[in-house]
This record gives sequence, C-alpha cells and structure tokens, in this order.
Amino acid sequence: MALVQKVPRKLEEVLGPEGTDQFVDFLNVSFNAQKEDIVQLITDKFGRTVTEETSKLDKKIMEETSKLDKKISEETSKLDKRITEETSKIRLEMADFRTEIKTDVANVKTDIANVKAELKSDLSTQTRWILAAILSVTVLLPFFTEVVKKLFH
Repeated sequence: MALVQKVPRKLEEVLGPEGTDQFVDFLNVSFNAQKEDIVQLITDKFGRTVTEETSKLDKKIMEETSKLDKKISEETSKLDKRITEETSKIRLEMADFRTEIKTDVANVKTDIANVKAELKSDLSTQTRWILAAILSVTVLLPFFTEVVKKLFH
C-alpha cells in the first residue's frame, strides 16, 4: 500500500505529472524502507528485551532452585539425624530386651534344674519307701502269717 498517494497541487504544477509520479514513488519507497528499518529496530529491541527478561528469569529460577536444594539438603540432613537417633534408641531397646530375655531364659533354666533336682530327690525318697515297704512286707509277712494262724487255730 502506498503511503503517499497525492501531493499538493502547487507542487504538482511545479513537478509536472511525470515528476509528481516519480516524487510520489520516491517518497513511498523511502517511507517503506524507513518502515522496514523501524520494524527491524523494534523487532531487535523486542528480541533483546525478551533475551534480557529470559536471562533474568533463568537467574531467578537458578537462585530459587539453589535455595530449594539447600532447604532440601538441610531437611534431609535433619531427617537422617532423626532416623539415626531413632535407630539407636531401637537398638538400645532391642539390646535391653535381649538381655531381659536371656535373664528370663536363665531363670527358667534354673527353675527347671531346681524342679528336676526336687523330683529326683522325691523319686529317690519314694523309691526308698517303696523298697522299705516291700522289704518289710517280705520280712514281716511270714511272721504275721504265723501269728494269725496261731490266733485263729
């Protein structure tokens, strides 16, 4: 589209019809070239602005990422420390529990040994009484048999 389509009448009279057409063409070419230069200049400036803003955003993102990495690292460290503390507590409790179980098992073994010894002693005593009774019956039975015979005959 032509920017200049008409020139003032006085200028047209001075330049004539052919000169006017050439002058209008000259102005249109000049204005179009200037328009292209301005569009290029604005495009370049916009490109630089976008690049600068992108660079600022990248920098801000890197800063925030760094902060987040630091915070994550701190929280991970705290969590690792807490896990280590809790693991140590659990290990201590397990050691105490093992000791308690070993003590209880030792006590049960002692109780079993005591009961076993008591049973052995009781069994030995019972066996002696049984043997004494058998011996007594064996020795005294003929005597009582004779006494009963004499009494009832």
